[in-house]
Amino acid sequence: MTFFCALSLLFGCGPQMRTTYHFVPPETPEGRACIYQCENIQLQCDQLDQSEYSRCLDRAEDDYRRCEDRNVYRRQDDQEYCYRSYCPSPDGERCKERHRSCYQSCGGQVSSETVCVANCDKM
Repeated sequence: MTFFCALSLLFGCGPQMRTTYHFVPPETPEGRACIYQCENIQLQCDQLDQSEYSRCLDRAEDDYRRCEDRNVYRRQDDQEYCYRSYCPSPDGERCKERHRSCYQSCGGQVSSETVCVANCDKM
């Protein structure tokens, strides 16, 4: 237990980095129209991720309630442990990566810059 506490303190105090992306649109009207499609694709991707997350939460709640309902009819020493399944919240990174790739395939340029935003003296 002490090892894990020390490990979390070690990593929690390290430098925190942030990457920002800079977009330069293509010069052609076709390229700009293509980028518009990339924006729509990202929006749909984000909506799908959010929808899948909501469905996961609903399933987890349903499973938990069914488990609790089964326990009503069991003896105290025969009850099962009920828990809610973990549903990772969408961070959007998959959709953002897809968007950057689409943007470049349309002729746009994407550059990135990673900078330290906290605990930079630990570098």
